[in-house]
Amino acid sequence: MKRSTLTRRTALKRSGSLRTRRKPTVPDIGREAWKTSRAGYCACGCGRFSMHLHGHHVIPLEVIKREKRLGLAWDERNRIDLHEICHGRHHSALHKLSMGVVPVLAREFAAELLGEARAADYFARHYAGGERWA
Repeated sequence: MKRSTLTRRTALKRSGSLRTRRKPTVPDIGREAWKTSRAGYCACGCGRFSMHLHGHHVIPLEVIKREKRLGLAWDERNRIDLHEICHGRHHSALHKLSMGVVPVLAREFAAELLGEARAADYFARHYAGGERWA
């Protein structure tokens, strides 16, 4: 089958100059420490103990990417250690975590990333009792 002029691979196409731009990826700086398994009690206050607590991003990676601050993706200040069940329930909105369990460092991280007003709005939408944060 003969290729038409539209489908021929030209030198320009082969050189890679027409490639589309890739989305920036999240850097792995700090990811290993984040993914290291931790043992202890769930931070939500349920009393569950686990040898493998899940690290929960208080401000999700999508928001960090949107703010174009990829270097902060694995910042330890943005972490809460949760039991697997509690982590799943929070993400499925079955049980919102209360603002009382969000560490002060995570609140400061949110204010640094988003600004005071936007951080308060984020917590009001995604955490129970977030309207009292501001």
